[in-house]
Amino acid sequence: MQPLLLKKLTLKDFLSHERSEIEFAEKDQLLIDGASGVGKSSVFDGIIWAIYGQGRVDNRSLVRKGTEKARVRLELTRGDETVIIERTATPGGKHT
Repeated sequence: MQPLLLKKLTLKDFLSHERSEIEFAEKDQLLIDGASGVGKSSVFDGIIWAIYGQGRVDNRSLVRKGTEKARVRLELTRGDETVIIERTATPGGKHT
C-alpha cells in the first residue's frame, strides 16, 4: 500500500495565520524558519487538527482574534488518489 503524502495545506484565520498556503513537493525536504511568534508551530497544529479534529489547544483558541471562524484545508495524495480534509471552527468551539 502506498503512503499518504502531504500535498497542500491552506490555513485561513487559523491561530496567527490570516491566509497561508504551503505546497509540499514529493521527495522534497521542507524547512519552516522564522522569528518567534510568527506561526511556525501553527502549520503543524493545522495538519494535526485537520487529521484528528483536535490539537494541543482548545478548538475555541484556533480562531484568529477578530474573525468569525478558522478554516484548514489539507490535501493528501496516494498514487493517483487525492484526499481532501477540511475543517472549520468558531470562537464558540464548534467545528465541522
